[in-house]
Amino acid sequence: MVWDVDSSHGKGETFPDLVVVELFEDGAARVTGFPRGRSVQDEEGYFCIDGPTDERYTGDATWEVRNRFSFFISFGDSKVLVSSGSRFGEQDWTTIRFDSCVEERRWDFSYVCGDSGYGPDDGDLVFREECPVSG
Repeated sequence: MVWDVDSSHGKGETFPDLVVVELFEDGAARVTGFPRGRSVQDEEGYFCIDGPTDERYTGDATWEVRNRFSFFISFGDSKVLVSSGSRFGEQDWTTIRFDSCVEERRWDFSYVCGDSGYGPDDGDLVFREECPVSG
């Protein structure tokens, strides 16, 4: 599955900002321009990145499902929670996002390709369609 975003938003401004997230069935991931940091819960209980997001990472990562609404992307000391719109009850992952606690900034990603869903018996995430973006 692949998502991308070409800008981020915060404090009434839009910033040029290319970020790509690619997930593979085996728990591997590839990210481009992904902010470094760790997700923490804010005072309202929502997760956001705990510091400035100007330091970026491009390369291999791993991912793990947190629940039907979110997953973690991990690389180095970074572990960021990515949400599929849990604030609005979505769980199909056609849009994903994450926020910065410090900068009041949000990244809203668009779905590029691939297809996934949960298995009928065990609730595990299953990949139903290959995504040919990278190899």
